[in-house]
Amino acid sequence: DLGVPYVSSGPAAPDLSTGFVGDDYEKYKGYFRAGPINSALQAEALAGYATYLSDRHGWNSLAFFRDQAAWTQVFGSNLPDLLSERGLTIENGGGSGEAITIQDPDLSPILSTAESQNVDYVLRFFAHISSSPSQIYPEWRGSLNF
Repeated sequence: DLGVPYVSSGPAAPDLSTGFVGDDYEKYKGYFRAGPINSALQAEALAGYATYLSDRHGWNSLAFFRDQAAWTQVFGSNLPDLLSERGLTIENGGGSGEAITIQDPDLSPILSTAESQNVDYVLRFFAHISSSPSQIYPEWRGSLNF
């Protein structure tokens, strides 16, 4: 509305660029994606990174958490199969990534569940709940062994 270009580099639902931008180009012609085109491509890149972590560190099991946002649905749909094809195991949420609401900001129960499952690492996709490490990691601080 202000005629100022908007450059986004974060994850986005695949239809963000093709949906409303495609539907009304004149209104949204100032919207640009500088990073991966959408979260489907980012899911593929993350699966590649998870393979690297497996090869480098032997990390083969993980927990996967996401907030309830359109851009995270693609991760929930695509990432489990991409990881499974690489011999990696998602230990929580039936593999689709536990969707967390902004109404439940206490992350300690999900982190405790991940810890009890003895996962090697956690993938998290949060935009609408705090993604601040100071809110997520204090629960695990005492149990991390590097």
